[in-house]
Amino acid sequence: GYLSVDICPHLPPPTSSIAPPPSRRTTMSDEYMVSRCHCGACKLKLSNVTKKDVCFDCHCQSCRRMSCSTFVSYLSLTNDQVQVVNNDQEGEDAPLGQFRETCGYHGTQEVDRVFCGKCYSSLATRSTNASMDDGGASSEQRWFINMGTLEDDTIPADCSEMWKATRPSVCSDEPAPWYPAEARYDVDGGALDKSSAPTVLTGGCSCGKFRFKMTPSPGCSVLQCYCQMCRRFSGAPVLSWTYGALDEFEWICRDDGEEKKEEPVLFRSSPFAQRHMCPTCACNLTVVYDEEENVIWPAVGCFDDECFLQGKEEPTSTDDADTTTTKLNNNKGRLDAHLKDVSYVYCQTVPVWYRPPSDGLPMWDALPGGQDITKPSG
Repeated sequence: GYLSVDICPHLPPPTSSIAPPPSRRTTMSDEYMVSRCHCGACKLKLSNVTKKDVCFDCHCQSCRRMSCSTFVSYLSLTNDQVQVVNNDQEGEDAPLGQFRETCGYHGTQEVDRVFCGKCYSSLATRSTNASMDDGGASSEQRWFINMGTLEDDTIPADCSEMWKATRPSVCSDEPAPWYPAEARYDVDGGALDKSSAPTVLTGGCSCGKFRFKMTPSPGCSVLQCYCQMCRRFSGAPVLSWTYGALDEFEWICRDDGEEKKEEPVLFRSSPFAQRHMCPTCACNLTVVYDEEENVIWPAVGCFDDECFLQGKEEPTSTDDADTTTTKLNNNKGRLDAHLKDVSYVYCQTVPVWYRPPSDGLPMWDALPGGQDITKPSG
């Protein structure tokens, strides 16, 4: 069965019924929509947001790595619509961090990943038409708010309903190769396809400073979590976790090309658990629980795509005769051979703007063993 561990211990225990959704405004009027980090040091007040503002899901590899998730949902706003607030005291500088990289949606243009400098929650992506320090003078610069950080009770009902129905996918040619995960491990017979089961998984953060390798545990699980804490840290609507033995997990930290035995920041995220975070790019790499001394839970989205891809990388010709690009063979199922079950957890806190997939997997109101909301109660 599952390890006896609270996946998200900050939430109430499993209940016999689904908690009612938070009360919401029916129209935006002159009020703000709010995005905030886990610790509360950083808040973004979003003004004049309507259901016509564009939102989308980005599946590019850099966004998946940044969030350590399957994809990231963004709300696109102008610079004038976003106000940064520190501890609810307007006029003070919030402790924002930033990490510059590229994103598939923006092409070759660099973007700034914006995060809380205290708890490393991933808040937004900013286009770099203007600097973070120029006071936002450029009207061309845009914010792409990580929708996982939005406060549900500040989202008007007409916006959430529209965004459920009209949120297109971009960079869909770069999907997470492990998703959708499917349990293919036979408890009695072991991995159903041992030839496709990787013996070692590797992964790391966006900036590459912190890398790890691990041997997957036979018959493990993937839990896809909708809790507010996971959404705030990743910025994504759902964050997927698996687990392994701590003695089968090893940090391989790289800084300027040199291998160092060093671990990421271990941030106390709740009274019961801590998370390994990269302070440079704010990737939420793992969760470790105080009561599970020999277990570590890495975020599946921070594993290297190559771990789950069959076949070899093959060069693909482009229009430029002197240039070739590498295209990975995107076959799924590599992690699946180790999995005995896959489910969604804390579905009582699915964001109001998101419609979970109808893939037939169990959807627990809180932890596995509680109420499966895909089945009639009682």
